[in-house]
Amino acid sequence: MTTTYLATRSLTKHFEVKTGLQTRGIVRAVDGIDLALHEGETLGLVGESGCGKTTLLRLLLNLLPPSEGTVSFKGCDLPALSKQELREYRRAVQPVFQNPFSSLDPRMRVDRIVSEPLRVNTSLGSIEVAARVAEVLRMVGLHASDAEKYPHEFSGGQRQRIAIARALASEPRVLILDEAVSSQDISIRAQILNLLKDLQARFGLSYLFVAHDLSTVRFMSDRISVMYLGKIVETGPTESVCRQPRHPYTQALFDACLPDDPEFPTKSSALQGEVPSPLDPPPGCRFHPRCPRALATCSQAEPLLKEIAPGHTVACALY
Repeated sequence: MTTTYLATRSLTKHFEVKTGLQTRGIVRAVDGIDLALHEGETLGLVGESGCGKTTLLRLLLNLLPPSEGTVSFKGCDLPALSKQELREYRRAVQPVFQNPFSSLDPRMRVDRIVSEPLRVNTSLGSIEVAARVAEVLRMVGLHASDAEKYPHEFSGGQRQRIAIARALASEPRVLILDEAVSSQDISIRAQILNLLKDLQARFGLSYLFVAHDLSTVRFMSDRISVMYLGKIVETGPTESVCRQPRHPYTQALFDACLPDDPEFPTKSSALQGEVPSPLDPPPGCRFHPRCPRALATCSQAEPLLKEIAPGHTVACALY
């Protein structure tokens, strides 16, 4: 039976917007999200800027408390975990951030950067820590001697390998990859993606892979979830979502990409207008003001996720 490492139930995060002591409104950054990340799989998460992806990741990393709903790890809700179990959670779920130029402390040598999760979350001695640092550096294609260097002595691609080594140091089960290759050029991006694939096959890692580049998400992911204005609007197996997207928002995202075959381009349904403010989301379906296929009911009733094919769910009144 496949283990579910990370799961959310009705996960919600609202922020009060205040002017002085007066509350102006509520930002519904994440609004009732259900997700599940299984052992050894990659779940891709896509959506426009401002849809709530970063807030969702901060909730999963336990950096923010949810307003409602829960995050669970291997079936246990995070608030119910003891201090020791919470330490185990932090060891098992590690992030890799977008920009290695800002996520690596320029004043720290690589050995200290990579060993930080070990020093915080384990009781290993200095000799064991040094051996583990050398081991994970070799895993990501660097030399053990690189541990003595500073981040400025490496290229951008090498810095991201250091960030991956830091995430791997504590032997995690889940990596949360937040735009982990978007700051690299295309050749370095391919190297990092292949490295991640190799590491996943070798250690059975689970990835939550967040990116704007849909071709990258398609290459990496087993399943894809599409997020719009704090809501998941579609989830399904990668090829099902990419070849036959059902939600009009998902269709527009893929239509905006280059076609698989330039001689047979898809009909474009480019998005119109701007993303509504999360301070004042539209009633009913949040996408309906921009949807070319909106029905009269779309502005009144909020659609629920429905399974329309095996493992493929969509929140749309058209189905």
